[in-house]
Amino acid sequence: ENQGFDVAKVTMDQQVPEDINIIVISDMREWCTPEQEANLQQYIDRGGNLFILGEPKRRDVMNNLFAKFGYEMTTGVLVKRDTNLQADVILSYPTKEADSIAYDFGAMRSRRMVITTPSTAGLEQIADKGYTVTNMFKTDTIGVWNELETTDFIDDTVRLNPAIGEVEKIYNTVVALSRKVGNKEQKIILTGDADCISNGEFGRRVPGVRTANFSLITGSFFWMSDNEVPIDVRRPYAIDRKLFVGETGAEILDYALLGVFPGLLLFLSLFIWLRRRGR
Repeated sequence: ENQGFDVAKVTMDQQVPEDINIIVISDMREWCTPEQEANLQQYIDRGGNLFILGEPKRRDVMNNLFAKFGYEMTTGVLVKRDTNLQADVILSYPTKEADSIAYDFGAMRSRRMVITTPSTAGLEQIADKGYTVTNMFKTDTIGVWNELETTDFIDDTVRLNPAIGEVEKIYNTVVALSRKVGNKEQKIILTGDADCISNGEFGRRVPGVRTANFSLITGSFFWMSDNEVPIDVRRPYAIDRKLFVGETGAEILDYALLGVFPGLLLFLSLFIWLRRRGR
């Protein structure tokens, strides 16, 4: 609310009002009724924007929604052996492609910042629904897999077991989708984790790593609001950042800096010293 948006609670028991431009759906516990699904589909068909946050424990429910956009959440919970973090707390890195979504993500990448995605699932495309896909955040290049056996990540130790379907690879954790609907561009963001934008993750500190989970919110909504809010307060770089001096100018500066200015300082210091001595 303090970023420039008007916020309202919306239910799918009736058609979504026309003045609603972005809907956030997070961690669904049960699937829609036929009437609710019809109202949601009507909003999607009209080109409404969506920010959809899944959770591995709600996979069966959330995949009904993700499937509308050609995606599904992977089975299990993504884990990594890391001495600094609990196994199911995954660091997600901004991709180069995310720069096209919002300047926040380009700034994160240049500063080597990440977001924390605890208890997340990966996102995999299962069908082409006509959307342009931008993979925004990915897991580390090595050592991440979908854990299917271990559930106690505090006291137990995770072990990769390919025999039961655990796969070690790079997983997408945040994906952006866009398409033209009439005269507007529909924008949708999918995540495999809902806790990544919770207050708890804003305050998490990871040794040796700079986290910026709040940038996921500001950057995502900046894109979905067609760059309206949060207000972009950046300023253009200065045009004149160099001063070229010719041979004559260099000679004048040489005399001034090595002779005139030191002479003035010497004169002023003697003047002040003599006045004080006279008093």
